Parts: sequence; structure tokens; C-alpha cells
Amino acid sequence: MPNDNSLDFFCVSCGQSLNALPELFGQTVECPTCHTQLAVPFPKPDAVTTPTTFPLKPILSGRPRTFIAPAALATSLHEVPLAIPAPAAAATRSSAVIPKLLCKLVLLPVVCFLAFIALMPIISHIISPVNPTEPSQGVTSPSNEAGLNSATRDKQAAEDIYNKSGDEALAAARMFMVGTWTYTGTGYRFLKDDMTRTNGFLKWVIREDGTALKYVAPVVANDWGTPQEDTWEVFTNKYANTGKRFYGFEFKHPNSVEIIAASIVIIEPNGQVQFRVASDLVLKMTKGDKFPFSK
Repeated sequence: MPNDNSLDFFCVSCGQSLNALPELFGQTVECPTCHTQLAVPFPKPDAVTTPTTFPLKPILSGRPRTFIAPAALATSLHEVPLAIPAPAAAATRSSAVIPKLLCKLVLLPVVCFLAFIALMPIISHIISPVNPTEPSQGVTSPSNEAGLNSATRDKQAAEDIYNKSGDEALAAARMFMVGTWTYTGTGYRFLKDDMTRTNGFLKWVIREDGTALKYVAPVVANDWGTPQEDTWEVFTNKYANTGKRFYGFEFKHPNSVEIIAASIVIIEPNGQVQFRVASDLVLKMTKGDKFPFSK
């Protein structure tokens, strides 16, 4: 219990009102409320019982005073009862945070996956290459303008011939043959000037005016060489074995380039051209200029 010589003062940290006996004047004690170590002040000579006011922290009114007995010096600071806050609040906060964190970890991948699925058509449209046979808006090229590649165009043109009849079919066949045709395989053998045979390549430049340039070159040559001029014309006939009509063309002045004078060229409905050199020798001519010679 406090006596008349005790001193009232306040904790400089928490403002707790304290009371100390004379034996504790000048000693270091621990605030039982905030556990701050503080020195017990000496009373002023003219006012022993006047509480000492510290300007470091405002005095909180209405708090009960705590009496510090001399026995407090006999115990260590760690043995002074401490007002340790209960961990229930922290545990409650932790238990609330963990479910939220788990929810985020589970939902985030799901949301990202669903967003990726939703954007997949747009991504595929951006990174997919433009179809070369389909013209793109704003892009012009010979193949895009036609909308078809060369083989498809030739096939359609040949089918158009066989879908017509009479002069219309012959006119379509004539337009079909105009251009450059080549054979660069290994199945063609021709007679040289010394009457010996050798493997060779063929190229025809068929002109719209009815003239043609015919190239024949040995496979060991360096280029196509000098062409031979000729004239050409389309015709129609029927196969002897089936009676089916076909269209073709023939050179008017065949020479040593054609192995025999009876060799003809037949336009097939699939767009290919057969150079029938003999009954057992058929060469597939392809449209387009080629340079098969090795340098």
C-alpha cells in the first residue's frame, strides 16, 4: 500500500500512473503495463507527494495508479508479470488469410486458361499464314488475281475444251496450247545429224499467230541452243478403240526433231499434254519454261 512518503509519477512510454516507495527513488524499474525500463525520479524537496510530469508523453487521465513495492527489486525483470496480448486475434487473421490465398492460387490458373481458350480464334487468325491460293484483300499478284495455281488453271481450261464442241472446242484448244511447253525427263531420244540417238530435252514455244519455235538439246548441253521454226494447228479426232473424241495439235513441217512424221500431241482433260512419239513412247509435256542444264 502506498504511504505518505511514496512518489507518484507516470510512465514516459505509455502514461501509466505509478507509485514508488522511497527505497526505489533513483532505481530502474519496469513498467508493469508496457514493460518499458524507466528510472524512478527523486521527489522535489518542496513537494514530495506531487506527481512528476514528463513532457515526453501526455498523461492519460482516468487510469488507475500501479504501486511498485520494494520487493520488485529482488526479482529479475523477466520475472515481473507481463501483460502479453492473447494470440487469438493473430490466429484468426491467419486462418482468414490462408483460404483467400488458396482461392487465388486455384482461381488464377483457371481464369487464365479460360481467357486463353476465348482468345484462341483471334490468335490463330493473327498467326496463321495466308492461303496462297486465296487472294487477300489489298494484295495483288498473278496467282492471287487468278485465284488458282497454274496446274488448276490448265486443268480447268482443258475441261472447258471437252465441255464444248465444234469450232468452239477447237478455238478453246488453240488458246490452251499457246505458251511454252517443256519436257525435261529422261525418256526422250532423238536422232542427231550423224544419225545416232541420244537423250535430250524438248521445248516448244507455241505462238498465237500459228508459228512455233522448237528446241531440242542433248542432256549434256549447256543451254537450249538454236530453235527450229515451224507452224502448227489444232485438230480433233476419235480414238480407234473407244470412239471417244480427243483434241490435239500437230506441227505442219515435222523434221528430225520428231522421230517419225506421224507423232502428234494430244490434250488430255486433266490439263496434261501427251506427245505421242510412238505407240509405245508417250512424253508428258508441262507448261512453263525450264532450264534443266547443269552448269
